[in-house]
Amino acid sequence: MVSVGEKKDIKYNRAMFQFFALSGDTAPTDTFDGVKIANGSSLKEIDTGKNYLYDEENDQWEEQP
Repeated sequence: MVSVGEKKDIKYNRAMFQFFALSGDTAPTDTFDGVKIANGSSLKEIDTGKNYLYDEENDQWEEQP
């Protein structure tokens, strides 16, 4: 289950999200609860400690070092 820790700067039906999930969960892409996921939104896998930032242009999560 993906949980939202924070949702910031809701403008033009888009927002900067901070997600927390398990590695086996399906990370949301494009929208979450009808709101566009903005570039730079973050996702943390709580079981692996991996961190990702959202690439809005390609609708994918990029793992961060």
